[in-house]
Formats: sequence, C-alpha cells, structure tokens
Amino acid sequence: MAKPGLLIIPAIMSAFIMAGCDSPKDASKANFKRAIDQKLSEKCITFRPAGIFISGKYPLTVEDAQANQFVSQSQADKRNGENQGPLNALVEAGVLEVRQDNVKQGFGNGTVPAHIYTLTDKGKSSRLSEDSPFLCIGKYKVDEVTGYTEPGNAGGTTISKVDYTFSPTDVPDWAKAEAVRSAYPSIEQSLSDKQNGRAVLVLKNDGWAAEAVSGSNRW
Repeated sequence: MAKPGLLIIPAIMSAFIMAGCDSPKDASKANFKRAIDQKLSEKCITFRPAGIFISGKYPLTVEDAQANQFVSQSQADKRNGENQGPLNALVEAGVLEVRQDNVKQGFGNGTVPAHIYTLTDKGKSSRLSEDSPFLCIGKYKVDEVTGYTEPGNAGGTTISKVDYTFSPTDVPDWAKAEAVRSAYPSIEQSLSDKQNGRAVLVLKNDGWAAEAVSGSNRW
C-alpha cells in the first residue's frame, strides 16, 4: 500500500502542469478568443436613424416636401416616402413616436408642415448617449478562432494575427423586426451571423490583448 505522502507529490505536479497549460500568455485559441471578446464588448453596434440631410439631434424634424411649380405631387410624395419611410418603421417598432406640426422653414421666414419624431422610452434605452444621433443595436461576440500566425517580434513587441468569425449578441427585439431591417439595409448587414474578422493581438505582461479588431469600429 502506498504511503499517503507519496500520493501528494504526483497531485502537486499535476496541478503545476495544468496551471502551466492555462497560462494567459499562451498562444491559444481560448486566450485569443477571450482577448478579442474583451475588445468587442467595449463598443456597440450602432446605426443612425436619420439621413445625413436631417439633423441628428432629437427630436428629428423632417419637413414635408410640397408640390409647386418645380416639383410635382408625385415627386413630393416620393421624397416624403424616402425621408419618412425608414423613421416610420421605427415608429411601428416602438422606438420613435411622431407628430405633425408646422415648423420654421430652413430658408425664409415662413413655416412649413413637418413630421417630428421623438424617442420613446424604448428608443432612449438604446441611445448611445444623450447628445448622440446613434442607437445601439447590440454587440459582437466571437464564434470561434479559425487560425492565427505564430507569435513573432514586431518592433520589440510580440504579436499574432488572428482570424475568427463573429456574430451579434444582445440585439434588441425592435432591431430584429423585418420592417426595420427592410428600411435600414445597413442593420441587416451589421447583424448578420458568422462574419469574418481579423485581429492583431499583442502580448502584454498579464497576457494577450487585442488591438485592431474587425467589428470594433462601432461606437
């Protein structure tokens, strides 16, 4: 029968071996995934509801196009549909609410009819910040690390280039609505699954950290 003391030594050695295999400085898919996820979690996937010709400040004021000697009624209706249609999809999704009113003309001293869009509580909860025109529609998370280069020296720093796939997570229900995605093709693209990404990882004192990361160019 083995003495109790002899059983302790292999157990300690095994613990050291297991700890060595789990070092945060190892070039491993698990460590790289963890570092990239940390970087991706710092920023939102965002989109801007209003076009570049509409003020990004809320409430959003969209002047109604009017038929005149230069613009036919059908042309005015088409322009109104293009300007108001996407925002109306967000009204349907409960992100915005709309009212009609007369507002001062951008040029001149008169007033013109307009649709005024205000954020609902649901919209406010998705807003990036109080003074931002952007809404947050989730974050990205790594599906899997598909490959990486052997760590090497670059200007005195150890780096590795990592390929991976990523998908959106924590997406609000309204951003999944078919009407919203149809009105904003950029959302459909941003929220697609299994996107391909590449990251540059740098070896720090406490492990790997992601620098340039696909999918993190969101605010």
